[in-house]
Amino acid sequence: MASYIWILLEKSGLMLVRLITVIILARILEPHDFGLFSMVAIIVSLSNVLIDSGLSGAIIQKKNINKEYYHTAFSFNIVVALILSLTIFFSSDLIASFYNEPKLIGIVKVLALTIIIKSFATIHCAKLTKDLVFKKQAIIYIFSSLVSAIIGVFLALKGAGYWALVTIQIIESFLVSTLFFICSDYKPKISFSKDKFIDLFSFGGRLMVSSLIFTIYQNSVNIVLGRKFGAVELGYYSQSQKINEMYLNTLTLIIDKAIFPKLSKLSDDLVAFKEMVSKVVPIVALLSFFIFSFVFVSSDWIILFLLGDGWDNSVDILRLLSLSAFGLTIESYSRCFIKSMGEVKVILNQELYKRVLGIILILISSYHGMYTVIYTLISLSIFNALVNSISVCKILKINIISYYRLLSFPIIFSLLGVFCSFYLFPDDFIKRTLMFLFIYVLFSILVFKNEIVKINDKKQARV
Repeated sequence: MASYIWILLEKSGLMLVRLITVIILARILEPHDFGLFSMVAIIVSLSNVLIDSGLSGAIIQKKNINKEYYHTAFSFNIVVALILSLTIFFSSDLIASFYNEPKLIGIVKVLALTIIIKSFATIHCAKLTKDLVFKKQAIIYIFSSLVSAIIGVFLALKGAGYWALVTIQIIESFLVSTLFFICSDYKPKISFSKDKFIDLFSFGGRLMVSSLIFTIYQNSVNIVLGRKFGAVELGYYSQSQKINEMYLNTLTLIIDKAIFPKLSKLSDDLVAFKEMVSKVVPIVALLSFFIFSFVFVSSDWIILFLLGDGWDNSVDILRLLSLSAFGLTIESYSRCFIKSMGEVKVILNQELYKRVLGIILILISSYHGMYTVIYTLISLSIFNALVNSISVCKILKINIISYYRLLSFPIIFSLLGVFCSFYLFPDDFIKRTLMFLFIYVLFSILVFKNEIVKINDKKQARV
């Protein structure tokens, strides 16, 4: 239980620090600054995946493991990090030319250093996770994020521009690696065993491929928008996406940490599993659909509050991205159900096909404008939700109409609240928000009150 608490504290703490950092920096820096940084974010993300190559996951998963495994993984990480760092450093001109942004040359060269820095602590982090030492990890990540954010804000106030964002990345990487190095009981040694590597990579290689595809998919929009429409438009999109991801990631964490363990215990009892699903889906949907509808209705003042003046172009982007959150949530909890039943291969196969299809469609849609890309993301979220839902229904042997009937009330409340609030107050976002809250909360209370009465009637009937 303590482990879950520290994981939750880490995620919520990091989200809070980053939210406050965004609120402050958005009022100091320009959309162009955020766009520049977003253009090269994929370089760091892909490098981290390639450096690790799934070895950390293999170490955590493997039961019988000795120091030689850790030394092999550590040595591999360092060598790959050096190769990637040098490759990226000397490719900075090509990357800048790809985006037609000369300023990226310096940014890419500096960020190449973070790749080496991070590689020194990857295995230390895996060791702490394997040993279930989550308290230290939470403190390290939150402290590093807080200190780097303070330094970044200070530099932004001094006129550093996009270099403030780069500095945050460097300082955070340095602090995380240093503190993991100090706090972990693993003492690294340059040593490589071919047999140990093959053993680790036989499991980790699959994770690496899956992570690579997912990372490319996650960053494909940034690449496309940066290449086609420039840093300013990418800046508007990237900040809207960060806001959208904040609550989405929190909901996903809650689903994985709170629902997955309970459902896993019922995996051998199909009747009990179905009953739990029928209880979980309406509650999760009622909460999540409320948040997404709220963001859709109130995107005007959310952008104004979080990002300030000068970010008006992000309002419509955030509003549209909130629509994709409906499908993403259904996809998330459906994936949780599949995982709880132990059907991991189904998940891996689905992820591969869905992400490859997503990348192709995003590339095609980019030729028709930025908003076409966003509409494509919304369509993909619905398609992905449907794919996962069909798999759940096959595994649980239930009708897909019955599965989606569990969402009927949240969907009706969302549509009713959004329609009435926009129809009555199209230009007053404060009244519009209050109207939505009134409608959604009122109907939710009435329905839950009715459900409680039904449950009590059943209990009395049994007595």
